[in-house]
Amino acid sequence: MRKPLENTVFEESNLSFSFDNQWIVHKYDDHRFYQQLAGRSVSGIDFIGIYQEKTLVLMEVKNYVDRYFKDDKNPSEDFLSNQEIYFKKISKKYVDSLRVIEAVQRAYRRKWWFHLAQKTLFKVIKKERFLHWEFVFWTKAWELMKAGELRLILWIEIEKGEGQIFEINEEELPVLVEIMSQKNQSFKRSLNVEFL
Repeated sequence: MRKPLENTVFEESNLSFSFDNQWIVHKYDDHRFYQQLAGRSVSGIDFIGIYQEKTLVLMEVKNYVDRYFKDDKNPSEDFLSNQEIYFKKISKKYVDSLRVIEAVQRAYRRKWWFHLAQKTLFKVIKKERFLHWEFVFWTKAWELMKAGELRLILWIEIEKGEGQIFEINEEELPVLVEIMSQKNQSFKRSLNVEFL
């Protein structure tokens, strides 16, 4: 009997994210593919994950609850009064991240071993069993993106934000951006988030 995998835990914006074994997830802005492009005015989200082998999830994290006041401004109030500016920057992160997924797939398609794996290995074995392999993960991410199996998540912790409606208007984003927080999220049992 296979032992259940341990949770994958990352820290971001003074929050701890614990993803259970329904996820294969990477800290996107620390990943080498993003790092190779980061100096070229490409921005990136915080996490890229495949959830339950069937949904690509891009997650940007913002925590305005326990940030220090800057220039005598409350970070939560500053965000709420300047949403359009913040969302323009956040939208760029999603758009750029989707473009990087496309670029990674193009790079893989130029590799002889990639074609060999596609034509032989994955004709016999279900590729989802190997999502922990980097090239399989990024290929599956691209396939899910192309199939529209994509969720864009803005994880935001904010004072006085309950009931607030946030809206991101960006033509280049293929799906709506979902707003989540500790108090309001749809991955209840498979994702645990706590303040550090």
